[in-house]
Amino acid sequence: MAQKIIVDTDPGVDDVLAILLSLSSPEVSVALISIVFGNTHAPVAHKNLLKIYHALAKEIMDHPEACERYEMKEKTILALGEDGPIGGEKATAAYFVCPLCLSRL
Repeated sequence: MAQKIIVDTDPGVDDVLAILLSLSSPEVSVALISIVFGNTHAPVAHKNLLKIYHALAKEIMDHPEACERYEMKEKTILALGEDGPIGGEKATAAYFVCPLCLSRL
């Protein structure tokens, strides 16, 4: 049985890969993804995550066999968290864009 996990992330380039790997892993079931401020603003990171899910949906529609890779038996909860650091200066890298999302811009 797959271990349920929570992914706490700020989807940029590296986090997109981690999210896709966790969604396609038979060892884990992603129960919740919380989006927080990291090197980009939380609302932008949230939009990136939604774009990831739209890209996955399109892949599955175009290639139904891809559904086998992403055995999402339960819906993943997406939660938007804080848009700033706990302390200190807010430093962002807003120029990074989700590579899967480039075609959607």
